[in-house]
Amino acid sequence: MTNNEQMDVEFNALLYLTEDHIILDADDTLLSLLGYDHKGLCGCQFESILTPASSLFIVLHFQPLMKMQGSVRQMSLILKTANGQDIPVFLHADRQVREGQVMYLCRIKRR
Repeated sequence: MTNNEQMDVEFNALLYLTEDHIILDADDTLLSLLGYDHKGLCGCQFESILTPASSLFIVLHFQPLMKMQGSVRQMSLILKTANGQDIPVFLHADRQVREGQVMYLCRIKRR
C-alpha cells in the first residue's frame, strides 16, 4: 500500500476551504459527524466549527504553515458539533489550485 492509499484509509472525512477559511465543501462523513447538512455548513467560516483554542491555533500555526510550506500534517484540533459537543481530531491539509482559485484540501481523522 502506498503512502497516499494509507492516508485515504486512515482519514475518514474531507473538507475544502478557501484561503480565507470559508468552507467550500464537506463530505457526508464530516457532515454526519458534526450534525450539519451541506447547506448549513458550506459558506461558513471554518473557525465557526472550532473551539476558541483551536481557532487560535489556526491563526498562529495553520495559516503560517500553509503560506510557507503549502501543507500541514497531523494538527490536533477540536471541532464543535451543531449541538456544541467537542470532537477531537487530527487534520492534514494541502494547498491546491483549482480553476485559478487557491483552496485547502483538509483530511480529518477522529482522535
